[in-house]
Amino acid sequence: MSDAPADPKEPTPAEVALVQPPAKSKLIPILLAVNMAGMVGVGAFTVMKSNAQAAPPAAKKHAPAEGAEEEAAAEDEAEAGGEGHEGAKKGGSTVKLEDFTVRLRNPEADRFARVSFEVEVGSDKDRERLVAAMARVRDAFIGELTERTAEELRGNEGLSNMKATLFKKLKELVPNAHVRGLYITDFIVQ
Repeated sequence: MSDAPADPKEPTPAEVALVQPPAKSKLIPILLAVNMAGMVGVGAFTVMKSNAQAAPPAAKKHAPAEGAEEEAAAEDEAEAGGEGHEGAKKGGSTVKLEDFTVRLRNPEADRFARVSFEVEVGSDKDRERLVAAMARVRDAFIGELTERTAEELRGNEGLSNMKATLFKKLKELVPNAHVRGLYITDFIVQ
């Protein structure tokens, strides 16, 4: 018996598999389209977020136009409990405080907290008053935060207690500003 193929022109099964093109799959183009759409969405979200963060706080709410100071005064009055003005229903503008990084009171080890806040105020005048008192506000917040332990800041109750204490201090430090709220925007304990 000879080891030579019976007909030299007849291809072997391995050669047939190499010659025939593979069946076209529709899965790859679909996956490419989904991946591309996801990348475009993430890119758009990133651009929008960076544009929102790049805007200065004053650009978030426009200053009152000339002759509109009476409206601002009426809005302040309505927010303080006046009647019949729709300005009290609107959300106020916010002032972002610079991040606070403090060493927590912990006798066993060095623990640090990084906290970011935004303060909601009633009007642009309130914003100006808060910004003018920013050094006192930061000093008081740092003093209060350094007196806390990591355990006191743990959980929703701990954060709520800290926020209530800081809100009360804020109202004491800037009594002539209508402060609507204090919001924790970032919180890390290490």
